[in-house]
Amino acid sequence: MAKLDEYLAMVDEYLNDLEIILRNVRSQEEFSSSPQVYYSSLHLLQLSIQCLVDMSSRLVSVLGAKKPKEYSELADILNEEGVLDDASKESFKDMIRFRNLLIHVYAKVSPSIVYEIAKERGKKDIQNIAGKIIKTAKAKGYDP
Repeated sequence: MAKLDEYLAMVDEYLNDLEIILRNVRSQEEFSSSPQVYYSSLHLLQLSIQCLVDMSSRLVSVLGAKKPKEYSELADILNEEGVLDDASKESFKDMIRFRNLLIHVYAKVSPSIVYEIAKERGKKDIQNIAGKIIKTAKAKGYDP
């Protein structure tokens, strides 16, 4: 299993690739009209969130916290362990639900929602969670 800093490097790479893909996209209409941009964005967001899930699972194990029955419980456990505040917990739960939609293709995700996540808040939210995981790991003496 990769170390936390390796996951963090992957997150950074995926988010940088996402920025490159979106660099010339000026509107939601442009975003929606390009299947390459839309599906690349979906995949990079999915990979980034999966890294957060894997980082969280590793940290939960290192902390000796209770084992989650499903991924969505990771946010609650990290909140209980003081890693995530309430707002970050809810943000992470939303990310996990979004990831589940993408992986299990429960429904086609609206391009306007994906555009908002990819262009407006995804990078900040993903980096926020990753940073809190790394910070806690270091504070607990775990070499990430």
